[in-house]
Amino acid sequence: MKHTAIATLTAALLAAFSGATLAASADVVTFEDLPLYTPAASFSSNGFTFSGSWYGGVYANQLVAHLDGEKVYNGSQYLIWGWGSGGVLDIRRNDQTSFDLRSLDLGNSYLTNSDGAIQLTADFAAGGNYSTTLAIGDAFQTFQLGLRGLSALHLQRLEDGTWDSYTAIDNLNVAAVPEPETYAMLLAGLGVVVTAARRRSTLAA
Repeated sequence: MKHTAIATLTAALLAAFSGATLAASADVVTFEDLPLYTPAASFSSNGFTFSGSWYGGVYANQLVAHLDGEKVYNGSQYLIWGWGSGGVLDIRRNDQTSFDLRSLDLGNSYLTNSDGAIQLTADFAAGGNYSTTLAIGDAFQTFQLGLRGLSALHLQRLEDGTWDSYTAIDNLNVAAVPEPETYAMLLAGLGVVVTAARRRSTLAA
């Protein structure tokens, strides 16, 4: 009876741990699910909302998913935003929970100088932020970031003198962060298993 109870509880804990691992596992946002060449003020992809604006032009205040384009091209869909320093891309989870950002791809797109830079600002769910400048070129470049516990991410093009600078983004390697309650539940369950195992050892002795 005791063996059955312990086995059942252990199996439940393993399932819970497995669920938490899945929740924290990496996911790559590739924008393959977005409609091509259809401008919009925001898009939802893989559980994230991407919103922003172009400084002006035909697609004022819009983002566009592309499969091909001038300069950057990697054989798959990607998202572009821009026009000068007025174009800021804002990234958040749809459910407003925190997330980790492991890496992302960035590059120049369309009427853009060969050199460019992006100001990346990450807001932490616990408060405060982190900011860095990423130098980009005419091909996609992967930036390893390893940022944890974010509530939002902001990408702003630093003006390169053309005033029509477009930026492409792809392959966001992200992970959802399990809620603290999940960890508390797992630890409590683990405590029960340890206590039961100790009692069993005591009785056996």
